[in-house]
Amino acid sequence: MRAAAALVLLVGFFVLVLALTVGLAAFAIWLFAGGHGPAGIKVGFAAAAVAIAVGAAVRTVLKVKVEPYGAQLPRADYPELWRTVDELAVAADTRGPDDIRLVPEVNAAVWEDSRLLGLKSGTRYLMIGLPLLAGLNVAELRAVLAHELGHYSHGHTKLSALTYRATGALERTVEELGNGPVRWVLAGYSRLYAMVAGASNRAQELQADAASVTAAGKGATASALRRLPVLDVAWAGYQEDYVSMAPPVGRTPELLAGFHAYLGNEHRKQLIAEFQDKLIDAESSSVFDSHPPVRVRVAALAKLPDVPPMTDVRPAWALLGAAERVPVLEQELLAEHLGPRASWPEIVELAGTKHVTGNAGVLAKVATDGGFTTSGALGELLDVVQRGQGAQLVDPLLGQGLPPGQRPEAARRTLIQLLGDTALTLLVRQGKAGFELDWGSQWVVRHADGTELEVHERIVTALAEDDLAGLRDWLTGLGVPLTEAVAQVDFELRVKVLGLFTAVKSGDGRFDLFVCDDGLLLVPLERAGALTRGLTDALGRGGRQESERLAALLAEDISELRERPDSRWIGIEDILSGKLGPRPWGWTVDLKLTGGELSVRSTTDTNDHGEPYEGLGALLANRAQVAGAAAGTP
Repeated sequence: MRAAAALVLLVGFFVLVLALTVGLAAFAIWLFAGGHGPAGIKVGFAAAAVAIAVGAAVRTVLKVKVEPYGAQLPRADYPELWRTVDELAVAADTRGPDDIRLVPEVNAAVWEDSRLLGLKSGTRYLMIGLPLLAGLNVAELRAVLAHELGHYSHGHTKLSALTYRATGALERTVEELGNGPVRWVLAGYSRLYAMVAGASNRAQELQADAASVTAAGKGATASALRRLPVLDVAWAGYQEDYVSMAPPVGRTPELLAGFHAYLGNEHRKQLIAEFQDKLIDAESSSVFDSHPPVRVRVAALAKLPDVPPMTDVRPAWALLGAAERVPVLEQELLAEHLGPRASWPEIVELAGTKHVTGNAGVLAKVATDGGFTTSGALGELLDVVQRGQGAQLVDPLLGQGLPPGQRPEAARRTLIQLLGDTALTLLVRQGKAGFELDWGSQWVVRHADGTELEVHERIVTALAEDDLAGLRDWLTGLGVPLTEAVAQVDFELRVKVLGLFTAVKSGDGRFDLFVCDDGLLLVPLERAGALTRGLTDALGRGGRQESERLAALLAEDISELRERPDSRWIGIEDILSGKLGPRPWGWTVDLKLTGGELSVRSTTDTNDHGEPYEGLGALLANRAQVAGAAAGTP
């Protein structure tokens, strides 16, 4: 019933747009006939604006063709997985998928390429996220897949393409209209539709959960529901802390096995258990949400009939069968060939060595270019610190956007890090130290005798106690050659991108907004791209297209993006003050600049990546602190 009401409201929106357009056009004609030419022109332009906005939005979303993506899992190669899916489809009383894909996301989804407004069935697709194979057991994965197949059995996917296209056109029509009575009317109608559609979607999710219980039991279903949110966070952490080490050293990692080991680390298991409950407790509940909160869904399971519990606790990847196929699947999910496949211990050894060697080379370069040392040898660097010039030595490495009050502590931390990395570089070069994989903290550095090396901690103590002589003796005892210099590394102080807001609006244009440590960068977003993104996002498949777009954008150096003639860079020194505040359906930031003002606001397409809110807040706080210091206020 709710789905029908949502569909009626959706159709009603376009009827309303048509009525407004015709009404405004008729009013314009009446004004012209009555001798009110100027007013008639204004009303006529308003009618044209509405017609153009909805026409452009509809035309754009209709051009979008959603394509399947990910690594195909053919029936012949993965018989156990297909047998399981077929069994679940029978239990859900529905036709199973025609195509199963493995995707690099913490998600499972179904969709159907139906025809004739959903009256004619089409190819059915099932997407299974690779992280689910590592983070769930077979019983939990059965519950997840049965939930998705439950959407088929209840007919939830038949009109999904149509409704999401129409919804995308609705949202873009409202977004493209300027402020005024017409926009206010349509925006209000849009919110009403979103409320009804949200209620319909939440009801559908609860219906699909019933299929999970039938296939796997209440225990496995509840466990999977509670685990999915924290798996999403863990997968992001795994990529940031571990997968990111592979590309710089030209190696292809074992994605599935690595994530399983990451989750199995005792320290990680404890953190995940604690964070899991916090995530569920903090989950929002809004009339616009497409999914009920996990706590509501788990509570609803108790009202369903009891079924025999599913007790298959094998890792979910067991359904893939032969382990030798996993590397091929993982390679298909990677955007590019990174290099030969390597074990995680090998990747960590290479990455750790590259990390400390690079940092040591930068410090040597700064020291010699700045006239602090002649060669950049560690002994000379310690002499610089002994003379009280440590903060001056590393100052060129500190970001311009760092508030004045934070520079001393930042200089101290940077100095400790680079001195420690220089010592480790010299030890590794002589074969007296190495990097050992640690799924709790990336790596542990060990001396050749097997003991853990805590070089940075020892430097902290030496600086706190003013005991550089003792530090020299300790380093020499480890075998660090204090008179040897490392190879210098040319460097350019890079702008640090703290976060990114996609598809924001400033003036009449749309942009991606990079929040950097020393300013803001607005990069124009192509209009066609801005208008077509929402459909695939709504279908749950926009992640790939958006990821590819952002990957291409981020592949460019931020300094090169700044040099683009159509980009706009607002340096931190150009910002006098600013305010970040809420607005209906989003936020706005208003800046006072040395050369004028700038206003940026979110749109219905805006997403955040990284920590742009924190970065923007820090940037504005920096300017407030500088302004306060200039005015003589604390």
